[in-house]
Amino acid sequence: MNQRQQFINQSIQLSRVRDALVHDLAQVVISDKDEKVRDLLAQYGLTVHPAPSTATTAEPAASRGAPALTGGGTAAPTPATTGH
Repeated sequence: MNQRQQFINQSIQLSRVRDALVHDLAQVVISDKDEKVRDLLAQYGLTVHPAPSTATTAEPAASRGAPALTGGGTAAPTPATTGH
């Protein structure tokens, strides 16, 4: 495998880790009302907003009420995450 392809593959893997980490930190901000974590995310241009609860029987429990992130463009677009 050439170096460029390896770099691309590793970047994709790290992007998934980063997205999961940011999502989990946003969950902490919402569930624990943790202002220090909120401030940490804000330093990187991310703002956490509680998502409205749209629970349905077809929706997995883990995705209900997931926080929405705005700003920075550091989180990959998902239904609960938006960037600039």
